[in-house]
Amino acid sequence: MLAEVSRAELGQQGDLVDAMARMQRVGAVVHGVLEPAEVSAALERAEAAWRDLPHRALCEGASTLGVMLAPTMSEPSGPELPQYLAAAESFVAPDVLGASAWQRVMNVLTELAGGRAVTHLHTADGRPYARATLRVFQSGAQSPPHNDTYPALPCLEELDRQRQRELQLSWYLMLSAPERGGQLALFPVVHGDPAARDAEAAAQLHAPTLYDVRPGDMIVFDGGRYLHRVERCEGPTPRRTLGGFASLTRDGSALLVWS
Repeated sequence: MLAEVSRAELGQQGDLVDAMARMQRVGAVVHGVLEPAEVSAALERAEAAWRDLPHRALCEGASTLGVMLAPTMSEPSGPELPQYLAAAESFVAPDVLGASAWQRVMNVLTELAGGRAVTHLHTADGRPYARATLRVFQSGAQSPPHNDTYPALPCLEELDRQRQRELQLSWYLMLSAPERGGQLALFPVVHGDPAARDAEAAAQLHAPTLYDVRPGDMIVFDGGRYLHRVERCEGPTPRRTLGGFASLTRDGSALLVWS
């Protein structure tokens, strides 16, 4: 379902975002976006931020640093916007990666979007939304099967005024992988299909394709439509990813990124 390419092969993918919008492609795994030394440095900064800043429950055994603009176990209707914006100011994802590594991640999104510029979501009065969040899955944690398609929640009103709502991409960069498990599982079930109404039942009926994403690799996929989950993580090393979401702007000229 997903293309697996190196950073050097990105130019051969064409406009992957446009192909995903037309449901001709599902996404891509891009290997080697960060070098091992860059991953190590990012992990040190992530661990320091984890000690200093509050984190929030994502699902059982998993937490985020930074608040996601999405329903979670602790906030099933999504966050209150003032609270979310305050968290976006305290946890700044580019600071975890460093300027050059962050720009490389954004360049990957630009290339996959056929050269479109990447723009970051802001409120009407200029306050920045989160650019990414850090998601940490401890041993024993897994996510339930889900789609990243959400109802018209109050926290999404400004976002929905700026983007094409039909396509919501999920993207993340792997910083550390557990000793066992932790793969992305993608199911051949699309949001809106009758089979997708009960995600747990659909996941039991359909075999997923599993993707091992190693530290320094990046994955971009149509998480809004395709049912997916994180497989159960096992071992002393947490699964740590830095990532968020993306949609095309209303006029289709740029890729809008937030978390």
